[in-house]
Amino acid sequence: MIDLLLVRSNPLIRIMLCFDQFLMILIIPLFICEIGTLSFCLENIQVNFEGKVPESQIIQAKHMIVHELGHILGIHVELFKFFRDSFGNPLTQRPFNLTMAECVDGERRPVIMPSCSTLRLHKEITGLAYYEVVTPTVRQVVRNHFDCQVLRGARLENQPKSKMNCFGTNWDQRLFLMEAMSSPALATDFYLSPLSLALLEDSGWYHVNYTSHHVKTNPFGHGAGCDFVVKPCLLERGLTVPRYSKNYFCNDPLKFTSLGK
Repeated sequence: MIDLLLVRSNPLIRIMLCFDQFLMILIIPLFICEIGTLSFCLENIQVNFEGKVPESQIIQAKHMIVHELGHILGIHVELFKFFRDSFGNPLTQRPFNLTMAECVDGERRPVIMPSCSTLRLHKEITGLAYYEVVTPTVRQVVRNHFDCQVLRGARLENQPKSKMNCFGTNWDQRLFLMEAMSSPALATDFYLSPLSLALLEDSGWYHVNYTSHHVKTNPFGHGAGCDFVVKPCLLERGLTVPRYSKNYFCNDPLKFTSLGK
């Protein structure tokens, strides 16, 4: 990812980002427990009868590597409060203060809330809470991706894997399936899209090269319109695929054999 990012010239930020993640944890231990980890366990790599690693396993490993590096570089809710504007000014007021926040699991907990210019709470009609990243570049990229210029931001997952995570960290898989910074659970093609790079740029820590050959447009939901984002993916209790969901969702469960076919 070296040709994707150029660290901005702010000296403090440069110190934080030039050290490895272990040292970064030591610099700010009050606010960060774990952002991302990479462990390569060669003994766990499975090979087929030809002595080759299956392509699906290679894709999943690449996804995990890019995904965790993305968290380490800044795409993590525990880092949002450290974001800065283009002049190096903090977006979240200093000193940090604990406030009672509504979390996506329905509980209220004391947290350090990132600025409302970074993260905002929204609710579905059902009352389900979720957070959106509303930084300027992210907002414009997500509007362009879906061809919907009224979107407020990019939605985060609302099923975080840790009780310590109040807001969600990965992109919501319902909207951003196959994006590198959505959940890496699926062994399928993934895309390091302009959306994730926009969030890194809005951190105030990087200049981003969107023309890099590593950057790909995620085809999932691309140009699908506002209904794709704001309306249910399936209608009539999951029996009907609406027009805006065609080619993206299905109303029949996929079935696989023991061979994965």
